[in-house]
Amino acid sequence: MGIEIKLDHQLFRGMKITVSIIPPTNQNKGFSIKLRNSFPHKPSMIPSRPNRRPRPKIPADINKKIYDQSKDWAMLIAEELKYIGTLCVEFFIDRNDNLYVNEIAPRVHNSGHLTINAYNISQFENHVRAVCQLEQIPVKKISNAKMINLIGDQISHYRKVSKFNDNEFFFDYLKKEIKEKRKMGHFTTLV
Repeated sequence: MGIEIKLDHQLFRGMKITVSIIPPTNQNKGFSIKLRNSFPHKPSMIPSRPNRRPRPKIPADINKKIYDQSKDWAMLIAEELKYIGTLCVEFFIDRNDNLYVNEIAPRVHNSGHLTINAYNISQFENHVRAVCQLEQIPVKKISNAKMINLIGDQISHYRKVSKFNDNEFFFDYLKKEIKEKRKMGHFTTLV
């Protein structure tokens, strides 16, 4: 016995942006960050749009109602799971401002990689602090930021650059083989 899932590709074409929320990470003090503002691009779901790769940024261009609803849903999911550590909930927002849960990632997530440079505590450090029951440091945004995921051969250009501007940060995941749709790194710009 199996479950058959049919995707309505028209639904995905009607999506305006995606937003990722990182809800509280421990029992006492947590944090939430509105991180992502992008056109959805999942090669398995939507025909390829090379000029519309997701470009996460802080803050997301969403209204307060959508932010509050996405934050409430993400926190509810974390609470129901009794989750400790970094959790990312990614949402689609359609043209009518309806919210849909797209992904629940019980781990550090690509959407939060900008926290390395844009916050005083990254999602990675916050995760370790939560699961090891270390002191939780209040999380503060130190800069707005935008990020480009480097897919496939896009990494080659960045590997050749010898020096970036002071507000630019290149992360090479050091994967041995470049593959067409593989995340090879990311590039963050503080704005």
